[in-house]
Amino acid sequence: MQIELPCTEILLRAILKKKFMDSEGRLLPDAFIRDPQHSDGLSINILRQTDLNAWLRNFSKSFGADTLHAGKVRDIGLDVVQPVEDRENGSGHALILGIPTQDQDPLRAESLASALAKMSRPLDRQTRSQK
Repeated sequence: MQIELPCTEILLRAILKKKFMDSEGRLLPDAFIRDPQHSDGLSINILRQTDLNAWLRNFSKSFGADTLHAGKVRDIGLDVVQPVEDRENGSGHALILGIPTQDQDPLRAESLASALAKMSRPLDRQTRSQK
């Protein structure tokens, strides 16, 4: 079961690969291509429920995070939800639903990824590695 997030919610997308940014530090569409192994949607976090530094240190390596506005994500035909189990355990984890994988629909996947990249805003650009 999933809970729809309000349109006013600010979302986080972790930058896990340096190649997801251009030379000026803007996110590229590749950062929003859904991994076919994640059948439930594109993984994001909710800003107000997330300790940014602790969250980004959970990854083997990260290059910061960008923000997205849930209402703007919905404006392009996607949905933003939080699984009930994540809400109950206090996790800030959430999902963007409606993005196909490149195998399912390459044109739509790329179009949506480009739209998400254009609307994303840099929040943090600090490189972190697990030690």
